[in-house]
Amino acid sequence: MSGAARRWARSATGVVLLLAGCGRGPAPAAVAVGDARLTAEAWTPLLLRAPGGATDANADILLGAWTDLAVAFAARDAGVDLLAPDVVAGAIAPALHQARYAAAWRRLVATRALPPIDPDVLDSAWSAGDLRVLQQLVVRLDPIATRSEIGAAVARARALFREAVRDESLRNAGRAAPTFAELVRRRSDDTSRVRGGYLLARPRGYYEPGFDSIGWRLQPGEFAGPLRTTQGVVIVRRPPKVEARPYVAERLAVLQRAAVDSVLRDSLGTAVALRLADGAAERVRQLLGEGRRATPTAPALASWRGGAMDEATFLGVTGAIDAPARGALRRLGDAGLERWLLLLAQERIVIMRAGTAADSAGAADSLARAYRTELAALQAVLAGAPKGDVATRTRALLDAVYRQRVPWTPLPGALGTVLRARLSVREDAGSARAILALARTVQDSVNREARRAQVRQAEQAALDSLRDSAR
Repeated sequence: MSGAARRWARSATGVVLLLAGCGRGPAPAAVAVGDARLTAEAWTPLLLRAPGGATDANADILLGAWTDLAVAFAARDAGVDLLAPDVVAGAIAPALHQARYAAAWRRLVATRALPPIDPDVLDSAWSAGDLRVLQQLVVRLDPIATRSEIGAAVARARALFREAVRDESLRNAGRAAPTFAELVRRRSDDTSRVRGGYLLARPRGYYEPGFDSIGWRLQPGEFAGPLRTTQGVVIVRRPPKVEARPYVAERLAVLQRAAVDSVLRDSLGTAVALRLADGAAERVRQLLGEGRRATPTAPALASWRGGAMDEATFLGVTGAIDAPARGALRRLGDAGLERWLLLLAQERIVIMRAGTAADSAGAADSLARAYRTELAALQAVLAGAPKGDVATRTRALLDAVYRQRVPWTPLPGALGTVLRARLSVREDAGSARAILALARTVQDSVNREARRAQVRQAEQAALDSLRDSAR
């Protein structure tokens, strides 16, 4: 951004923030933890500095991060013992639920045998063109990388692209050369390298737009790249049929298991008369917010013969879901939220059906040890924050994270949810939407001025060139 654009950004931000707080009384806050409030003045600069700007996902991330840090500082000031048995139990509850469910489900389906995928079905799936197997080599790139780091990553990816195309040409000519999978295993920065960069067969639109559209235009054996994606700088290849068959088969097997599993879970729910409470979807939406807290007297969200899922149990199962996922869930329609709640209730039914057999040996102890380790790292970061009230320390620490002076250290497990239930946390969704709209107004103004500055620079460069040629 040019100096003029930066000056415009500062002035536009100031004007909008002034307008945001010009009414009577305190400025609106998206969320408050005690006396600490996330206002437009605090939130907008953070949103504008985030990669991608004032998007819904960035708003979810920053709202969750600010509230997590604020409750951590507030709990520290209040002397809350974060190693107390009830705090540790609440923090590890979601992970322990998943461990118990996995053990119970394995026991339930241990004797089930699914038929193998018919080769004709494989060929039909390939010919239909509804699924696409892609292969990738990733050069990792930080989302806030500098221009020189981006240039180095692109240069490395271009060299690897040339090497991959050359080796493919040699093999097509009948000469010995490494396969692309071998190159990926040696040089890729992504975890998919362990399987040669092959990705599971997916439908159109599954991947992010740039990667997806190019992947679906490739012919078997063709390469594309380097591409900038959220992963970094990527080389993509579409494997020919002989290479793609195992991954199409793997995908069909996943779909087959998912269909059978869904029928089994639904049958278990039907057998015990599982039903959702009226208005359960809206209550779930509220429980996924930053002020999430169970109401002891509220009716159960779901009930069945021999059990129920009340709000406290729901938070115990879902308390570790990260901010982007919670934001996405809150934006689902009622039908989507109800289906998700049914799945959670079915998991509880599977665990209850298994009884003590669902207990994973040593899982609670292992999770508690991991919690203590992560908590020690968090406490070290909190202790290094500058002095001040909760809002000041929270803002300073987030700023240090942005400037990469300290690493981002999330609250372990569901500790954020546990602390929200103990402290005064108030969320104002209307103010959050208004502040996000203000941030987008600033962002649009900055982008327009940046484009004008670029035009002015180009015009000046052209005039300078004309003057030089006339001398």
